[in-house]
Amino acid sequence: MNKRDFTFKTKWKETLLVFCLFLATCITAFAQSRQVTGKVADATTNEAIPGASIKIQGTSVGTVSDLQGNFKINVADGQVLVASFIGYEPMEIPVTGLSVTIKLKENSKDLNEVVVVGYGTQKKATLTGAITTIDAKAFQNKGTVTNPLEALEGQVPGVIITRQSSAPGQEGWNLQVRGATSTNGSTPLLVIDGAIVPDNNALNAINPNDIASMSFLKDGAAAIYGARAAGGVVLITTKRGTSGKTTVTYDGSFSRKIIGDQVEQMTLQQYATGLIQARENDGYLAASDYLIHLGELMLKYQGQVISATNFPAGQFFQDGTPIPAGNPIPQFPVLDYTFFNTNYQDQLFKNGVSNQQNFGISGGTDKSKYRLSLGYAYDGSLIRYGDDYNTRYNIRFSNDYSFSDKVKLQSNIALDKDNVIIPSIESGATGIFSYGFQPGSPAFAENGLDYAWGANYSPEGLARDGGDNKTYTTRWTINENLNWQIVDHLSFNTTLSFNPTTITNNTQQKSIQWYDYSGTEEGVQYPTPTNAFYSEYSTTDNYYNANAYLDYKNTFNKHHNVSLTVGGQYERDEYNTFSATTTDQSLNAIPGLSNGIGDATTHSNSGYASHYAFQSIFGRFNYDYDSKYLLEAQIRDDGSSKFIAADRYKPFYGVSGGWLITQEPFMKSQHLFDELKIRASYGTAGNQGNIGLYDYLQLLNLSYGTSVTSSNPYLGTGQAVTLGPTSTLVSLNRTWEKIETYNLGLDFEMFKNRLTGSVDGFIKNNVNMLLPVVYPSVLGATAPYQNVGYLRTKGGEAQLNWADKIGNVGYHIGGNITYNTDKVISYQGATVINAGINTVIQGQPLNSVYGLEYAGRIQNQSELTNYLQQYSANNSIGIPANLRVGDNMFKDVNGDGKINNSDLVNLGTEDPRISYSFNFGVNYKGFDFSAIFQGVGKRTIFRNDNARIPFGSWYWSQDNFSVGKTWTPSNTSAYYPLLSNTSTINNYNYQASSFSVENGEYLRCKNIVLGYTLPTKLVQRSKFINRLRVYLSANDLFEFDKINDGFDPEAPSTLKNSYTQYPFYRLLTAGVNLTF
Repeated sequence: MNKRDFTFKTKWKETLLVFCLFLATCITAFAQSRQVTGKVADATTNEAIPGASIKIQGTSVGTVSDLQGNFKINVADGQVLVASFIGYEPMEIPVTGLSVTIKLKENSKDLNEVVVVGYGTQKKATLTGAITTIDAKAFQNKGTVTNPLEALEGQVPGVIITRQSSAPGQEGWNLQVRGATSTNGSTPLLVIDGAIVPDNNALNAINPNDIASMSFLKDGAAAIYGARAAGGVVLITTKRGTSGKTTVTYDGSFSRKIIGDQVEQMTLQQYATGLIQARENDGYLAASDYLIHLGELMLKYQGQVISATNFPAGQFFQDGTPIPAGNPIPQFPVLDYTFFNTNYQDQLFKNGVSNQQNFGISGGTDKSKYRLSLGYAYDGSLIRYGDDYNTRYNIRFSNDYSFSDKVKLQSNIALDKDNVIIPSIESGATGIFSYGFQPGSPAFAENGLDYAWGANYSPEGLARDGGDNKTYTTRWTINENLNWQIVDHLSFNTTLSFNPTTITNNTQQKSIQWYDYSGTEEGVQYPTPTNAFYSEYSTTDNYYNANAYLDYKNTFNKHHNVSLTVGGQYERDEYNTFSATTTDQSLNAIPGLSNGIGDATTHSNSGYASHYAFQSIFGRFNYDYDSKYLLEAQIRDDGSSKFIAADRYKPFYGVSGGWLITQEPFMKSQHLFDELKIRASYGTAGNQGNIGLYDYLQLLNLSYGTSVTSSNPYLGTGQAVTLGPTSTLVSLNRTWEKIETYNLGLDFEMFKNRLTGSVDGFIKNNVNMLLPVVYPSVLGATAPYQNVGYLRTKGGEAQLNWADKIGNVGYHIGGNITYNTDKVISYQGATVINAGINTVIQGQPLNSVYGLEYAGRIQNQSELTNYLQQYSANNSIGIPANLRVGDNMFKDVNGDGKINNSDLVNLGTEDPRISYSFNFGVNYKGFDFSAIFQGVGKRTIFRNDNARIPFGSWYWSQDNFSVGKTWTPSNTSAYYPLLSNTSTINNYNYQASSFSVENGEYLRCKNIVLGYTLPTKLVQRSKFINRLRVYLSANDLFEFDKINDGFDPEAPSTLKNSYTQYPFYRLLTAGVNLTF
């Protein structure tokens, strides 16, 4: 072969090779550029699903469906598409043509397959702790929600949520996980996006619309948080952006607040008649008793105003006694008498409004995802006059950025502002809520000036002209979380958080000039000008938090799944506050510290600064065999600056196990249970309630008197400054309370996941509870609390839910119930049982209500004589000498011939022992309806003030619960005893007893929602709306209870002169949910 032939043959081969490569390239290019079109729809309704994710399996290439559910994507033959959307089961579709129709099925299984736990997440199926997780749906359709707890009342098994009031910004929400843990308080630890926050006040600021989920750690699972987890742990995860096209949402609601359960007032005629009857029952004579005369004037001049200075002569009382000229009742130094048929409640309160607006925008790519939300809420007043409202503003931004497949950063920045404005003269003996005004009195003088009847001041005037108390709270949250996948199976996580909070308060209490009804004659000034004041205080709380941990996860021999978490945490809180007050303000002056007209003694100021720190190391080990046999162990060692350095660190630990029975071979052939799991756990946690920041140091008081006395003498040429120890002794041996928790639980899913539920039983032992110890008075100082108590709490909880579809109709029904009780096992202090609420009694539950046993009503003179003969000289319960037929009798329980504290019996507890709720709902072709009912059981209420006693204080407005229900010779089976206005008789009849306590059980319609989602084809005509839903909802619509005194069943026992008298309300809401 010659050279030319070889060259030709070689070139031919090269040419053929190049041609083949070119052809392959063309074929590959053609395959890679094939465009597939498709549509995603609901498998049941065939409605388009916009925003569904469509990705090529095993790659990051993907797209999302448009408003009509359509999509386009370039794929190659043999590749597989994966379609997914929230609430639907993911679906894999092999590509075989140029078009495809994807029909997604709703996911009937619990969506929360991954549950947030302390320092990480775990699969729900392999959880061994008692953890309940709720999602964002719990906060939807509830109208204006200023605190997430408001939407969760009765919704979480094992969690009891109560409130003190419905006043805007003063609701006093309380969260208790599995009953009491200590007499020193033990609120759950709050963790938001992986970072501990300094206190639960953050719940008043966070926008519920930003919450994606809340996990409640209730047993040994909380041990990973150690010294502050005795009250449980609440983990909040906020919403984040998802990859895909930009999504814009708007959720708005407008609500009407309608006054609900509220005590009704006596009419003027009822009041006057009752006052006369009470005084006559007490033996007062109509001819000489000034209060009987007052009642008669009310009846005689009803609807009129009579003078207290020039009343004409020649008028007579009912018995013929002349009415004095000038002032008809000289005992009253007043300007006039007004006898209008007014109602204090109607004059002061009205229906109100509220609204909530939320706007969100989210989107991004696989590399960077973001979400920005804006929120506004306005909670309006039920008070007719003055300023009384709460406004909240929220901005939150989150960003998930992937530097690479191994390094990811999550950023959270939030600004929450909360402004609460209330009347400055709200509480107190002469405040707005001091049980109302003298019956018959108007809100204002006829010319609009402030009206007072003697020293009884119009609540409406106090609200309108008494000044404002303004509190402004600003909270920043800056949270950065870095995740680094170091190598396979090993990752590093760290969270850095900074939470600065600023609270400022400006309070102006004005002096008010009061008038008679004509508005021409001046009465008193109250508050007096010298007592009028303006004050400011400012608080800054900077909280720093850093944690870091290594997380190792691996599987050995295909069966042994192991994970190990080891880390540390450091926290520091720096607190600073300053306040200043100026009294003797000029009347109605512009608010300001420099506007006082008094001398230097009318100016005062004070300041306080403190800090504390925590340092911890923690670890957790998880093991499971084939996701069947489950084991978890955790430990945490906490150090606190609140203790002496030599005894600053304490360990806390927990262990739990589980058996996923449905993973066993013998369960594979059965079709009843989809999942069946038994759990058991033990853990320890700590509580530091009632431990001060510097209890291990002897603090000193520095004082300087404003006048020269024996305690503040001159020293040389100047006044002496005194320095001495505080009255409380130093404690070097106190430590955290240690709470041991035992839990046994069962989780199950049945009938193809349509029926799900869980049952748990628990015991909590506080083995070294801090309690005051009584020492002889010769000690001369206050003894510190000691770890001498032992409290046991036990109970159970259960939840059950069923969800299914019948054709196009979906429905669900479910409920939960919680029961707990506690007992003080040991209390090394003086155990004294008193009538009423007792915080601690050895051998009894906390907050036990003790009282006498009611023995019926005295029906005749013979019964009265026998009762007095037997017990008049042998009692310590205040049996009055002038006891009457129609009054109460009480039982000598121990039969010793005396009635005293030895006869007190346990009447129940103020804390509810049972909390429950049930819910149901249906949906059909865009329509949805749901209802939630919530209630409590086994709660005893004893209101220890005159509000529960008819005519206990005659000068207050009187509630009408007793009208027609008091004992009379013709009504001997009446519920209430014979009317009286004598304190000794009323205190006797209405003292703590089985008669005077209230049954606090109730069932309330908590929430009803009726909504409609417009058809996709209809809203898509707008070209920019993706989803549109409108709804109507009602909160606290009605209730069933056994309360006799007319107050709402949720109202606390103590109501006297406090905003806790603020009426509860029904909330009617109209709202819209928009997605663009």
